[in-house]
This record gives sequence, structure tokens and C-alpha cells, in this order.
Amino acid sequence: MTARLACRLLISLLPLLPLILPAGAIAVPVADYRTPDLLVSFAPIDSLPLPPGRVTGMAWVGPDTLALLVQVPGDQPEAKPSQVFLIYQSRRGEILQRLDFTGMLLRGLAYDGTFLWSCGEDENGGGVVFEIDPGTGKADRSFPTPGHAPSGICWDGTYIWITDRDSRHIDRLDIDSGKVLRSILAPAFSPYGLAYDGQNMWVTDSGTGRLYRLSGMRRRWSATVDLQSFLLRGRDVLLLHDGTSLWYLPVGDPQAVRVAFF
Repeated sequence: MTARLACRLLISLLPLLPLILPAGAIAVPVADYRTPDLLVSFAPIDSLPLPPGRVTGMAWVGPDTLALLVQVPGDQPEAKPSQVFLIYQSRRGEILQRLDFTGMLLRGLAYDGTFLWSCGEDENGGGVVFEIDPGTGKADRSFPTPGHAPSGICWDGTYIWITDRDSRHIDRLDIDSGKVLRSILAPAFSPYGLAYDGQNMWVTDSGTGRLYRLSGMRRRWSATVDLQSFLLRGRDVLLLHDGTSLWYLPVGDPQAVRVAFF
């Protein structure tokens, strides 16, 4: 058997790994090294001004209401951000509500139709995901995450998904138990923003500056947005989807950008 044939045989057996592992064994996420040749393109069609401060999470909670996590610097230029707010604003940029989240240091935001979800770290530096009451802003529940650097988060209609930029994982969590039901490897090594459009998942990477599409039940890498449409190397970029269009926001920029694929 040639080395090439042996490699192909090994790859073909990867989907059967959960079936041949001993009971109780844990399957380690395996990268799909088949790089898709498909490139997709989009163009900006609209933008939405955001409140002053550093937006670290955003999610649509209604047709005309956007929830934002905003870090506001302290009075001293050398001080770390001293205030964090959960802000609701309309598509016109009107501030509807503002809740103080100082001390929680959250990032990433998703909405499951009832609760908001966000990520952060616990006192020991471990990753944690919070369930937040959108009316009061109170975090009633929290679960540990597998990695130490949870970044982006989205809701797919049943589960929440979280990127971890240190481990390169994208983890699927059950919102009732907090258990990790599935873990996949991102296309690149520093995944950050995450969004679900009803069919595909989209993920940005801070290292490569690219935007990737994940498709199918296995969330396999199926396409990459071309360089002319999107290249933000070295930037943390948030994603969200409003049910019709994909939006992106380079962290630190004053406005989110809505795009249309062609």
C-alpha cells in the first residue's frame, strides 16, 4: 500500500471514529484539511452607527432592536476600561435602554429568543458562558467552557456555539445542562466572530483576517470570502445575522456594516 493510499484510507475512516472508539472515550476534534476552493463575494450595502465606546458583543433581539455590550474607558487615559454596559438601540441609532454590567467583563452576545448569552472568564482565568435576563441584565446562570479564551457566540435555533481563540475550537453547548455536545476545529488558528444565517455558520479569524463559511450537519469549511470583499488581518471582528443579512464589526470601529452576497 502506497503512502498516498494509506492517507486516503485514514481520512475516509475519520467520520467513523465515534463508532469505533471504546465506550467512555472522548473523541478529540480533528481538522478537515481539505481546503475548499470555493470563494464567495459580498459588498457593503448599509451601516449602523453604534454608541461611543468599544463594542465587544452584539445581537439582534427584535426586528428593530440591537443589543450591544459596550466597554467605556475610565477617566484616566492609562486606566483599563472601567465600565461595561448592556445597551439596547434601534436601527436608527436611538438608545432604548442602558444597563450597567461593570465587573462582568463580557464579550460576544447571542439571543435565543428568551435569554441573552455572553462569554467571559472566572476568577481563576477559566472560560465561562453566562445566561442573561434581557429585561434586568441579571446573569442567573453560568457554565464553564472547555477553553480559556471564549470569544464569539451565536445561536443556531437549538444550541449555542462558542469560538475559543486559544484552542482553535468551536464548541456546541446545550443551554439546559451546559454540556459540550460537539467540538470542531475552525478553519484557521484564531477564530473570533461567529454568526448563523439559518443554514450556514460564519466565522472570522483574527490571525488570517479572513471570513469562512461552515456548512452541513458537521459544520465543515465550505467556502471563504474572497480577499477583495474581506481582509482584516490582526483585527478582532464580530459577526451577527438579522435573519436576512450578515453584519460585521471590527472591534473598536464606530459602526457595523451590513453586506449582500453576489
